[in-house]
Order: sequence, then C-alpha cells, then structure tokens
Amino acid sequence: MNDKPPHFSPLESPKASTNSPESRKSQNQTIENHLPVSRPPTSSDPPIVTCESPECVTLAHKLLNYRDVSIDPCENFHRASCGRYYENSLAENSIQEKQVFLQRIVKEFVLNRQPSTSKSENTIKLLFEKCRHITAWDAPEETEIAYKEIMKDIEKLGWSLLDSKWNSSKFDLNDVLSKIAKIGVLDFGIFQFYPVLNHLIIAPSSRGVTEMSGIEKMINTFLDVNDLDVDENMISNHGKEIYEFDVKLKKLQFLDYPETITYSDLKSNISIVDFDGIIQSLFRSGRKEKLWPIVEKRVESYAQPLFAGDVENVIRNATEIDAS
Repeated sequence: MNDKPPHFSPLESPKASTNSPESRKSQNQTIENHLPVSRPPTSSDPPIVTCESPECVTLAHKLLNYRDVSIDPCENFHRASCGRYYENSLAENSIQEKQVFLQRIVKEFVLNRQPSTSKSENTIKLLFEKCRHITAWDAPEETEIAYKEIMKDIEKLGWSLLDSKWNSSKFDLNDVLSKIAKIGVLDFGIFQFYPVLNHLIIAPSSRGVTEMSGIEKMINTFLDVNDLDVDENMISNHGKEIYEFDVKLKKLQFLDYPETITYSDLKSNISIVDFDGIIQSLFRSGRKEKLWPIVEKRVESYAQPLFAGDVENVIRNATEIDAS
C-alpha cells in the first residue's frame, strides 16, 4: 500500500516537522524566553557577612561537634543540637582538655550497656568489667614485686624513715625522677609530661592530694613486703610531713587559661629540675641523639604560678620530704 503525499492547499505553505532541527531550535528559544532570570545583585543589597576569624571558626567547629546527627531534631531538638556536648565540652583546665576529652569518650564507651555487633567492642567492655574489680590491694603478688623493686633503689639512695643518719644533701632529685621516667611514668607528683599531638607539654601534676590515712597505709604495706620494722609514731610523723608538703604544693594558685611560655623560660624558672635529662630518660636506648633535637623544639609549658619559682623554693626547703 502506497502512502499518499501530504496535501497542501494553494495558500498554505508546508510546516516544518516538529522533530526537525529548526523546530527544536525554535521551541528551545521559546522556553528560554519564558525561564525566570535571577536579578543581578545591586549596590543596595546588604552584603552577606561571614565571620572567618580564628575564634569564629573554632566556635563553629565546637558547635558542630556538639550535635548528635543520629537524632531527629523534630523529635528531640535538644539532643540533636547538644547530644554530644558532654564528650566534647571543655575540660575544667585547658591544659588537660584533650586528655579529659579522651577519658570521657572512653568512659562513655566502656560504660555503655547497649549490645554491640562488634566482637572487639564486646571484648573491651568485658575486659573493663574484669579490671575494674581489681585493685592493688587485691593483687598482692604484683604489689610485692613493685615494692621490692622500689626497695632496691632505696638501698642505693637511702630513706630518712629507715636511716636516722641519712643525709638529705646527698639525695639526687633528678636521678630519682629520671629513673621514674624510665619506667614510663609521666606524672611526678609536682609536674607532669603531657603529650598533645606532636608537642610535649609540661604542666602541673593533675594528681589530687592523697589523704594521710592512704599515705600511712602505703608506707605500712611497703614495710611489710620488705620485712622492715619501724616505729608507728615515726610512720605517722613521716606520713604527716608528706601530706602537708603535698597540700602546700596544691595550694599554689592554678590558672585555667595561662599564657604559654617557652621551654627555656621554664628551665630558667626551675633550674633545680633537669627537665632535659628526665625527658631523655623516656627515650629508648640509642635513640637519644636522634630524637632529642626534634623533641626539644616541641616542648612547651604554661605560666602557672607553680612554675614561676615558687615550686623551686618549696623543693629546696623540703628536700627530705620531696625524696619521700
């Protein structure tokens, strides 16, 4: 069957097919002519002000961290906006901020009773539950080993509680602190080393004051482990001196937001402490020459009253107690 050609009247010109390029071009032009066009900005429009100062950026970052994106804000706006405030809020002291953050996050994780599909998470929580029921007094073997190791050092250094003729002038504070650092201790009771990212911060000790009863109990346990017999009055007097010294240190004013000081300034303020030697004691054998030039440039501290010379006076006036 043959198709008939299209019929046009004498006065009608043929129209272009709707699929022809000419037709599509014409349609596109018609559509474009009817599209809404954004009004170009004029000089009368108020400028959009964005605060880009370090303070604004820091605040915005913290506010975003406070959000709990797993919560629908329409159901609980407060939790959606501030649900993670606890784990991201500022510490009481800015020096300890990151450490407190980490402690809070870990604590919240291990205390969370919600079941987990992760085998490793469940293992960590189980281990935490086992460890929290064990204290030093529940592990006599470990305590005995530790106290006997301490006794070896005391035999070399001496201790006024065991030797009435002990000469405090022969006590080498830096040698003791370096030995403590070698076993990985970072808090020395007066000051502490506080690693933050690629820096090492020297800050006042975060350890609280030990009650006198706790000090006496520790001394008695130490003496029992090493089969030593000391008069009870001497133990009480010694414990009291240590306690009063500890309180005196903690009474030194502690600023929440102190200014940063250089490592050289800190060493000048507290010349009695060999910070270089103590820090180097943390290095593995044979690594000191390579690591120290790098680490030394990254040591910082803060202008705390404790580091303004007060602590040096306290130590010089109480060498015997500090030795304990």
